[in-house]
Formats: sequence, structure tokens, C-alpha cells
Amino acid sequence: MNKKSADAVLARIRLALGVDNDSELCRQTGVNRQTLSNWKSRNSVPYSLCVELAEEHSISLDWLLTGEGVMHKGEYINEVRESSGPELTPRQKAVLGLFDALPDDKQREILSALEDKKRIQELEDNYKELREALDALKNTG
Repeated sequence: MNKKSADAVLARIRLALGVDNDSELCRQTGVNRQTLSNWKSRNSVPYSLCVELAEEHSISLDWLLTGEGVMHKGEYINEVRESSGPELTPRQKAVLGLFDALPDDKQREILSALEDKKRIQELEDNYKELREALDALKNTG
């Protein structure tokens, strides 16, 4: 099964909601069976439903749509804590303490901003490399 197919997305929604079958899924989401059947036949789950479920249940939208990453947003912080080992710097401890003290919606805003910042940094790094390569080509020609 394709990780991004409607069936795969619906399977992840069932997993996130803790339901075992389509009837329970329909009850949990307020969607009727015919609508669910239409999504499957068109191989398309409404993006707005995915966003709503992600926000309501603190589910990573990336995970919900693609199957990549962690299911719950807070799990990322736990992964960082576990992968960084028992020794966190005082700065890391302070940041994590402040982050944990915020409500879920503010944590989501911060995570989103950090992801944006990381993407921008990657783009800037790529731009710099391309610029240096272009300058090198100009100097040899």
C-alpha cells in the first residue's frame, strides 16, 4: 500500500484515534459511511479533516499525510531528549523546561516556526554553495 494513499491515511487516522474499523472511524469523525466510501474510491481524504484531526489530537500532520516522522508532536521532543543522551547543557534544559510549560497550541506554533527556520537555513546554505560553485566556474572560464 502506498504510504500516501487514502487507505494509508485512513489507517493512520484509525490508529491515532484508537479505532479498529470504519464504523468506529465514522462515529469518531462524524462522517457517514457513504462519504468514507467516496474518499476511498477517489483515493482522497479531505485535507481540512486531516488538519482538524492533527490539531485536535496533537498529531503530526506530516505523519498523518505521509507516514513519516513521529505520530504525536511531543514525541519529537522526547526523541531529542533520548538521542542527546542524559547530558543536556544548561541551555537545552532551560529551553525544554520553558517549552514544556507552554500550552499545546503555543508548542505547535514554536515547532512550526523552528521547522520554517530550519528550512530557510537549508535554503540559504544551498544558495551559498551554488553561488560559490558559480563563482568558481566564472573564475575558470
